[in-house]
Amino acid sequence: MEKKKIFINGKTDKKTAVKNAGGGVHKDHRSRLRQQFLDGGIDSCPDHQILEYFLFPFIPRKDTNVIAHELINKFGSLSAVFDADYEVLKTVKGMTDTAAANIALHYRIAGRISYDKAKKGEYLNTSYAVFKYVKSFMANLKVEQVYLLCLNNNFKLIRRVQMQTGIVNQTMIYLRQIAEIALQSGTTNIVIVHNHPSGNIEPSQNDIDVSCEMLTVFPVLEINLIDHIIVGSGDEYYSFRENEDFLTLRKSTSNKYRAELNDMFNIWNTKFKN
Repeated sequence: MEKKKIFINGKTDKKTAVKNAGGGVHKDHRSRLRQQFLDGGIDSCPDHQILEYFLFPFIPRKDTNVIAHELINKFGSLSAVFDADYEVLKTVKGMTDTAAANIALHYRIAGRISYDKAKKGEYLNTSYAVFKYVKSFMANLKVEQVYLLCLNNNFKLIRRVQMQTGIVNQTMIYLRQIAEIALQSGTTNIVIVHNHPSGNIEPSQNDIDVSCEMLTVFPVLEINLIDHIIVGSGDEYYSFRENEDFLTLRKSTSNKYRAELNDMFNIWNTKFKN
């Protein structure tokens, strides 16, 4: 088939010819894929196609299907791509700084969205509800992070505070800082959440010791530690409350708990108990 030539002032404009020859097909492909997602959703679409569509606005003049395949091949899955570091993403052939930054920031944006939903009235009244809430911004982190969740008496989120960011396998939890934030927030109910970058959700001896210290100190300040949750990778988490560790630890400090604190502690996770 003879290639169509474009002449300007009697001369062939090669740049215009290339742009016009491929641009229409390229544009139509993006339009068709967008309409496919709008009409039928993305659940039935392969991972690389979802990633291809996500890259459209950030890589406007390249075949993002090829780049999407490169990303999936390098990281292994769609979720792993969005968990990847910015600097590593930039090493993939065809990636732009803008595309790499938007992928790397995606989980942080998802975290803000979940935070906004929780503030608007989502109940965090079970350990699993808390895990679902924090999963979007804590699962698969490369370093340990500790979050404090301050809840009202209906177990709705008042405030979320990132306490610490540690090295790959170590983070300190400061009881005084936690107590100050809880008191400033006007709450008596708190949940501590931290992640294990290794993916192993079993509590370390330090996790157990810190929990015991919090259960000893906080009731004196009329602060009710409802749960301490460890986030692993994927859908795995460990709840001190669900595994009845708190029930054992609280027995030695039960005389320090005011009646209303015990009431709130007993109400929490009623769905899990039932």
